[in-house]
Amino acid sequence: MTMDLENLTNQLNGLVVVGDRLRSFQACYSDVCVEENLLSEVKSHLENCRKTEEDLENERKGHAEELRQINQIMIIDTYKRFKDINQLEDILKTLRSERETKRARLTRQMDELRVAVNQANESIRAADISTVTLEESNDIPKELLEGHAKVVEHKFIAMPPHVQCARCEVAVKIRRGAERKASEVVSASMKR
Repeated sequence: MTMDLENLTNQLNGLVVVGDRLRSFQACYSDVCVEENLLSEVKSHLENCRKTEEDLENERKGHAEELRQINQIMIIDTYKRFKDINQLEDILKTLRSERETKRARLTRQMDELRVAVNQANESIRAADISTVTLEESNDIPKELLEGHAKVVEHKFIAMPPHVQCARCEVAVKIRRGAERKASEVVSASMKR
């Protein structure tokens, strides 16, 4: 019976050891389960991160394409504006050149008119008509130089025409010829 008791004690001790080991195993198993849950959460988080990364990369590519298109449009617009500016500068240069040409032509015609007025005055003096003289304007009319399309009436007679004698008739004819020449010069310069 001692033997049975010893045997029973040994078996009970073995059962205690097995129970301890079983509890230790269960603790390890629950730790492994917790770690496995953490691992699956980490895997899920990594998968979400990969998806987010892919979404962000696709969005970046989309924005890059939009930026490329915007830059292309801006380059085209800048080119068009630059081209428009160049065209406007060319137009301004052309207009300035035309204005200078008209100014030179008008100056030349005014010089011709002065010569005609001087000749008319000489003819008046030669005809010995002292009561009538043609005035000479020293300046080109400002309206014509500035390019205004306003016709300004110029009078070259200092006194109104009076037909009292043959000399005055000659003076009136000379005056009318000078006025006609002046009108032609002004009209021609305005047409150009």
